[in-house]
Amino acid sequence: MKVWWLVALGMAGVGGMSCAKSAAPHQAPGSVEQAPLTGASNNGLLQQLAAARNQAAVEPLSPAKHFRLLGKIIFHSANGPIEQAAELWLAGAQRMSFQVGQERQRNDFRLFDAEHCWLKKVSGPFEPYDAAELTTETMLRWEVLRFPWGWETQLALLTRPQSQDLRITLERATPFGPLVVETDGHGLPARAKLAGSSLTLGDWRSAQQQPESMPHLWQWQYQAGKRTEQYDSIRARALFQDSAFRPVSDEKFPIGNLESAIPTAANLSDEFGVVETSLFYLEEKVHANFQGSLAGGQWWQVGNERFFVANADENLAAEWQHWPNTTWLRWSTYADIKTAEGINSLTAVLEQMGYHATGTCWALEVPAGKRSYRHVFLLPVAKD
Repeated sequence: MKVWWLVALGMAGVGGMSCAKSAAPHQAPGSVEQAPLTGASNNGLLQQLAAARNQAAVEPLSPAKHFRLLGKIIFHSANGPIEQAAELWLAGAQRMSFQVGQERQRNDFRLFDAEHCWLKKVSGPFEPYDAAELTTETMLRWEVLRFPWGWETQLALLTRPQSQDLRITLERATPFGPLVVETDGHGLPARAKLAGSSLTLGDWRSAQQQPESMPHLWQWQYQAGKRTEQYDSIRARALFQDSAFRPVSDEKFPIGNLESAIPTAANLSDEFGVVETSLFYLEEKVHANFQGSLAGGQWWQVGNERFFVANADENLAAEWQHWPNTTWLRWSTYADIKTAEGINSLTAVLEQMGYHATGTCWALEVPAGKRSYRHVFLLPVAKD
């Protein structure tokens, strides 16, 4: 496997580039079905760790939870350090864009999930790239920047006396093996490890125009060598559409299969973006008396009403109603969120995106008793 930062710095060829699908990640027992917990916790240690970073102990329920980091990357070679400008966008545990190089002379890596990654060299189109190493690095970055969010279960199980010394070691199963985070005496992540990636963190200070403390110094250690990232600016609560992590940023992607299920190793991140599609649906009273063959689909809530939405528009009977092609803002998340909260959170980011709502939000019904399940919200919108 090529080492991505050597490619970025022009120190390794990219001939014989692998296909988009990376090797299957390690399946840790029980890890795939464990959705991150976002509910309140009475754990005193959680409160201390959150206070150390000047952030709330409970993660806000909003799609605006991404990060943008600007700075430089330094590769330490036998011939001395090699320095390049770096811009990193992070939108989930497996969603990342990393541009390395000077302006208009950059290599652009885009990771959409564990099976889809691309590289655009300084000259040339985007080409499929091996996602394996970037996937584990992206998960490490996401966990560190959000810590202690997502670690509520591990912290609740940790037995230790109340102390001002907050040095602890936590471990959690992931689809790529055990993830380990060690904090310093102040409760800030100092080291993290996952699947051969080893990270040391430092220079903790406030994010850009925000109170949360963020690590501005990242030191990576591998068998292939060492790499340092120094960031001058970190923006929390940023908001990127999914299209920013695919090769063509202005391409429209359909909603596709609206079916939801437990998380998979290939798709752990939230999904967020503007999509264009039409809907075929049955009113609840029509569905109850429907005599024809029902296509696959799901129940959606729209205000106080329920509608059964088809997955496909082929061979549908006349009873099916058609919502013509429309622009929607779509948010899909595994967060433990109530329907009303999800609708309010999605509506709250409209101004930030330059859109306004043109109708009522559609919310996918979650089966009773399903904890690890995607919540999906569709809001019809138009540009301001």
